[in-house]
Amino acid sequence: MSELTTTAPLTARGGPRPGARRRRIAALSAAAAKDAVRNRFALFFNFAFPLVVLLAFEFIYSGQHLPNGQPYSDYVAPGILAYGMANGAIFGVGYTLVQWRASRLLLLLKLTPTSRLEVLLSRYLVALAVSLAQTVVSVAVVSLPPFGFHLSVRWWAAVPVVAAGTAAFFALGCLVSSVAKTPDVVGGIANAALVPMAFFSGVFFPLPAVVGWIHGVSTVLPLRYLSEGLSATLAGTGSWHSVLVCTAVLTGFAVVLLGLAAKALRWR
Repeated sequence: MSELTTTAPLTARGGPRPGARRRRIAALSAAAAKDAVRNRFALFFNFAFPLVVLLAFEFIYSGQHLPNGQPYSDYVAPGILAYGMANGAIFGVGYTLVQWRASRLLLLLKLTPTSRLEVLLSRYLVALAVSLAQTVVSVAVVSLPPFGFHLSVRWWAAVPVVAAGTAAFFALGCLVSSVAKTPDVVGGIANAALVPMAFFSGVFFPLPAVVGWIHGVSTVLPLRYLSEGLSATLAGTGSWHSVLVCTAVLTGFAVVLLGLAAKALRWR
């Protein structure tokens, strides 16, 4: 154990060199990225599945408009993108941490200078990269002439929304992994939380079309703010104030949930 716990280069004061933590995070991130690329199941649900759902809605409601005159394509595309992003963040970290715990990889990491924060940060960086890639691919497809999504000139403002939203659902995935003992259990818990959240957050239909109590429920669901934030930035349907509010609320969710996740993370 003494050999494993002293593998990091030391300074004159006996502490790790400033670049040691960055190297550990980079190594963990690279390993997680390779695993994500090689996992065909994860690739399908991160990219193909959201696109299939999105294109299905595009064909069903092609040419239709909401009562406020907004094309349905501009409404549904950000919502389904938010759903796919949340799904990828929860499942990605949830499955990985459970598998790492089952294979005792997390226990081995505990015997090294690697901290909980470094493990979670490396996984978050991969989740963020996946979310950004999902955004680019989805927007590129629905912007094609057959679908006619109208990309806003302030699309660049979606980056902080994506970062905050990914962090919030990444933290939720960490919490799921702390109570799940197998990958199958991760899927069950995540679906039980995410599918109702999608309906209550107005992902598939406008919230004004539903009963009043659902509006109250939606105000405490992070998926609503991720969907509205992406709609305001990518489709230009909201003000700058709404973008800031959505980003701030998602950041608040992320801070609280990541704090709980860091404490709940089990090595064995």
